Amino acid sequence: VRSLRDRGFEIGSHTVNHVDLGQVSGEQAEAEIVLSGERLRQELGTDVHLFSYPYGQPHHITEANRELVRRAGYRCCLSAHGGSVSPRTDPFTIRREPISVWYTSAYQFGFEVLFR
Repeated sequence: VRSLRDRGFEIGSHTVNHVDLGQVSGEQAEAEIVLSGERLRQELGTDVHLFSYPYGQPHHITEANRELVRRAGYRCCLSAHGGSVSPRTDPFTIRREPISVWYTSAYQFGFEVLFR
């Protein structure tokens, strides 16, 4: 992770134990969300502004946990289910395409996104 950061990648948080935030709530969810960011800050010596939901499908994301992400000080959070993002998209509902070893090149990934 340090090597990626040193090469210019921005590192985001993803919970401490890769829990399903569609199943975990309350204090347990808050600890997973907050402590993962704190650990990264300690290890990397930099602020952590991004959060990505483990599993990331709609049923893995609750509004209560989205609010915990917001209150924890993250600037945005990402899902792992595709969709469009516009300048008006709420930064706490950003959709993204999951990356898989199935994609053999950037071109293949691009065609997959275009023709859905």
